[in-house]
Amino acid sequence: MLSPEIDGIKQGALWRLAGNDNLYRCPSDKSLWPYGRQRAPRPFTYALSIAMNGGYNGINGAAQVQAVLERLSSARKASQLFTFIDEDSESMTSGTFWVLGPPEGWYMVPGARDKGSGANLAFADGHVEFHQWKFLKRHREGTVTDFKNAQDTADGQWLVDRIPSGFWQ
Repeated sequence: MLSPEIDGIKQGALWRLAGNDNLYRCPSDKSLWPYGRQRAPRPFTYALSIAMNGGYNGINGAAQVQAVLERLSSARKASQLFTFIDEDSESMTSGTFWVLGPPEGWYMVPGARDKGSGANLAFADGHVEFHQWKFLKRHREGTVTDFKNAQDTADGQWLVDRIPSGFWQ
């Protein structure tokens, strides 16, 4: 029997193109999640940007935030807009990634498992980049994780700059 998380991936719009749930999991992630009485590899380690029609608490798209891109054809500068991000295991709860940005802080925390200092990001034009974080000691602290210093704030701003303009207004 599949977990609800895998069922959700299979119901997603990308499934007919990808057809492989391993694409949603970083090969370097060895963490295990509890499934009933068993522990198994997490079903996903990448999260979809909330700005790219990600959902939260059962609400998707423009019903959540008016500036959500519901169609790829709506994306301007697709090469600069991130779609998927490697998310930290402490933060991975829904498959959607939010960054509130300066001055508010992190809602979800990006991963830093690859090469020990950064995360892989996929962009709306299909390319993937590894981004090295300036601040490496961030950990999820409740609902919102405050920025700790100028480096942490710079990392948050770097991600906000890769979300469609006007998204947070």
